[in-house]
Amino acid sequence: MHAEVHGEGTPVLFLHGAGVAGWIWRQAASEVRDARDGLQTIAVDLPGFGRSAESTYPGADATVAELTELIRDRGPAVVVGFSLGSQLALRLASLAPDLVRGLVWISGETRPTPFPWATGVGAGAAAALGRVPALASRQATQAGVPVPLRSEYLSDLRSMRVDSVRRSVDENQRFRAPVTIDRYHGPAVALAGSLERRIVRESADRLPELIPGAAVEVVAGAKHHIPYRFPERVAAATLGVLDADR
Repeated sequence: MHAEVHGEGTPVLFLHGAGVAGWIWRQAASEVRDARDGLQTIAVDLPGFGRSAESTYPGADATVAELTELIRDRGPAVVVGFSLGSQLALRLASLAPDLVRGLVWISGETRPTPFPWATGVGAGAAAALGRVPALASRQATQAGVPVPLRSEYLSDLRSMRVDSVRRSVDENQRFRAPVTIDRYHGPAVALAGSLERRIVRESADRLPELIPGAAVEVVAGAKHHIPYRFPERVAAATLGVLDADR
């Protein structure tokens, strides 16, 4: 699993969603490091995506096991997850609560989406069509990818495995919050865009039921693109969780 690591100190682990890679966190991670000394940001490319595209996404259990080993020797980490990454973050916190000092949970879901099989099939088709240049550019526009990041987004579309996209999205849509999340007692904050799907907004509102004391923030005008369109909100939430852990 490729990881882009900067700085030394308390680890902050960033987990992207399906169909993108660690580059979505570049601005947010930079803002976190600029605001606070003694932090190490780790933005991974999950298996099947970005610079880890040569492998196929193996599923949540294997991925969380690899993430656990990645942070085990670095000490407890603040884990920042988006979409699929937010659900991996919940799994990590429930399975290894001693390795998670804080959670920033962005645009995730805590219950299955109706007809998840259809979403997975559609995502696989979109990934395949994304290799057609004109269609890929249209996808980048629809996803709200800023112009400076589009070359990486388009490169990811060309390199990612369709089966990785299909499996990760299908798993994402079938996700249920782990019953063992009550083992985690650290700070948490959920972010959701005001223009996101209803299930995403409802899932953010539910996080305090799963993690007592969790905060919920609605990002006005945001769709499913908070990490790279509103990096300042991600950075502020991350710093807030770090402060709450002191």
